[in-house]
Amino acid sequence: MKQKNFLTIAMALSILFFSCSKNESSLAESDNGPVHAAGSNTPIVYAARVTIQNSVFTPSEVTIMVSGSILWVNSDETVHTVTAKDGSFDSGDLQPGATFDATFNTVGPHPYFCKYHKEMTGVVKCVTK
Repeated sequence: MKQKNFLTIAMALSILFFSCSKNESSLAESDNGPVHAAGSNTPIVYAARVTIQNSVFTPSEVTIMVSGSILWVNSDETVHTVTAKDGSFDSGDLQPGATFDATFNTVGPHPYFCKYHKEMTGVVKCVTK
């Protein structure tokens, strides 16, 4: 009986730990390491990376600190754009395999979409600490 209770408690703690370990509203962490800009030897460490695949921005919502940069990677087989609703940034046409980056210096939500696929939307939440 003690072993059964121990297993139940261990399983409950595991579920609690994994469900609380990643909060969608937490700040994005770099998962791509430094990337060298074309023609430059200076590495850029992005605050977040967004993948474009199957006509979806993943993740569709990212929270970063002011002065943070995001790298979008078109891993799809079609052309897409990353276009701010307020016109503050626009990638132009991103061919398959192409990338686009933007740095955010203004606090607030920055909603964006793909010009060719209006259902593709995302938002960058830029915050201060």
